[in-house]
Amino acid sequence: LEQYVAKCYALVNNVRVRKNGYRYKKGFMTGLPDYFVTDSTGYRYLLEIKTSAFGWEEVPKEYELQCRWYMMLCTVNRCDLACYVVSNRTYQQHTIMRDLVIEEMMIRDATEFHDRYLIGGEEPFNPNTRIETNDIVLCDEIDKLFISRQTYKRLEEEANEHKTKIEDKI
Repeated sequence: LEQYVAKCYALVNNVRVRKNGYRYKKGFMTGLPDYFVTDSTGYRYLLEIKTSAFGWEEVPKEYELQCRWYMMLCTVNRCDLACYVVSNRTYQQHTIMRDLVIEEMMIRDATEFHDRYLIGGEEPFNPNTRIETNDIVLCDEIDKLFISRQTYKRLEEEANEHKTKIEDKI
């Protein structure tokens, strides 16, 4: 399905899509993005392909973080997710823009994990053992950012609705 979804994306957006075959690497951090997109102005960005049973209104956090990881590795500012929804045979797409704050936290966490567990030899977290509170600080920070952005988006939509109602009355 991946090639089919990529072709749909190219047609819908009138862009050129090229399959990526290169593993990007920065130090110990690596990733293999699905596709590169080039629009009519020459702007280049990433495209990740997904399938979903029922689709999503909001991009799942793990997919968003995957896109952010790839943007960091490839030094691009945009990653689109194109998704084929199996249950109703539809297509949806979402755009994620680079966020250096989240990127910094991801790099910090990955570096800590690498140094602590891979280089330092410490045993990684085992779900059968007690979790230390400092191990979940980054997750909490990222969760707070996601919640803040969702709240901002909701408030912005409400403000636009009120603005439209006011304009309609005038």
